[in-house]
Amino acid sequence: QQDTARLVYEQLQTSPEIRTDERWNEFKLGTVYQSIATHLGAEDARFAQDFAAMKMRLSENAYATSGAVARCDRAVMQAWMENRYPAEGYETWAAFQARVQAGGAALFEHSAQETIAVFTSATPIALLVGAALQLMNEKILQLAWVMYNSSLTTMKTRDGALHLYTLNAVPHLRKEEWRTFR
Repeated sequence: QQDTARLVYEQLQTSPEIRTDERWNEFKLGTVYQSIATHLGAEDARFAQDFAAMKMRLSENAYATSGAVARCDRAVMQAWMENRYPAEGYETWAAFQARVQAGGAALFEHSAQETIAVFTSATPIALLVGAALQLMNEKILQLAWVMYNSSLTTMKTRDGALHLYTLNAVPHLRKEEWRTFR
């Protein structure tokens, strides 16, 4: 995200202030996945099978999102959101949500007329959009799964609330192969 921010910054005619805010960081997917997948695999032979198939599929295509990949993603994320297993070296879903929501709340410290660009990942965007639309965790997760890398989402502050204007726009990604999810 910092590289993307720098690329955008270089194209601007003005020199806006750039700040790094760790509240917008994506969760540590690898750590969450490894820990939870170990638990799920020990409990469910079908998950263990899917997990092996997922690793093979991702070694062939890092952008794969269907079949065993989707099933494993869904199972791991669901277990994480439900806090089904003790967090082993990663933050809980609730802590992640609180961190991102604190980043979103900080946007209200600015005037509604200011333009602020936040360069982050799919899940923090889905969380903020989900909060604006009052979505449940399952719907927030569905949003995160369909977010393109480098897509644009526009939100505005008004009357003490965030309002969604655009979601997952990719007019700058003209070629289909530039539109990826992982």
